[in-house]
Amino acid sequence: YGEVRTYVRIVGGGVVLLLLIGCVNVASLFVARATARSKEFAIRSALGSTLRHVTSQLLTEGLLYGAAGGVAGIGIGRLGVMALTR
Repeated sequence: YGEVRTYVRIVGGGVVLLLLIGCVNVASLFVARATARSKEFAIRSALGSTLRHVTSQLLTEGLLYGAAGGVAGIGIGRLGVMALTR
């Protein structure tokens, strides 16, 4: 019983580390994308858009991407669990 607990903790730690690496990669992609869109933000600002509008657009995009990724992750996880239990 003790050995199983040790292995589960090791695997759990690996999963947490993998998720952390994935989150950092996604965050860096968002930063790179925002940097690439700096001209778009400058044009929007010149046309009268406020910082609040631009920020809300970025937050909305991030939430939509996060929701889509979460749904896809749950679906893939369910398929994986079903495959492992067979």
